Amino acid sequence: MSVFSRADGRLTEIYERAVPVSVSAASAAVDAAVRLARTRPGWWLVSGGLPDSVSRGLVGEIVRRLRGAGVRVAVDTHGEPLHAAVAAAPDLVKVNRAEAAELVGGDAPVPDLLAAVRERTGGWW
Repeated sequence: MSVFSRADGRLTEIYERAVPVSVSAASAAVDAAVRLARTRPGWWLVSGGLPDSVSRGLVGEIVRRLRGAGVRVAVDTHGEPLHAAVAAAPDLVKVNRAEAAELVGGDAPVPDLLAAVRERTGGWW
C-alpha cells in the first residue's frame, strides 16, 4: 500500500510480511503455476515479498520457469528477490526510484535509472 502526503509530497509504502510456507509448498505452487502457464498464454505477474522460509532466489526461478513455459512475465518486488528476478530477464519490471537506484547501484536522473534497468532485463519500455 502506498500513502501519499499532500502536505509535503512524500510517499510512504507499507509492505505486509509474507506468511511462512515450507519449501515443498512453495515448490508445489511454482510447479502448479508453470503447468497452468503452459495452457494460459499471455502475461503473468509475480508480485510481493517472500516469506523468510524460502530462498531469496525463488522469484528468479519463477521468472525463468514461467518464461520457459512461453508466457511474458511482469515483476513487482524489492530487495534480493528483485535482483534475482532481473537476472532472469523478465519482460517488465515495476520499480520505484529507490528500488531502481538500489538495483543499478547508484542514484541518477529517472531516465538514466530506467535505461539501466532496461539494459539489465532486456525488457520492454
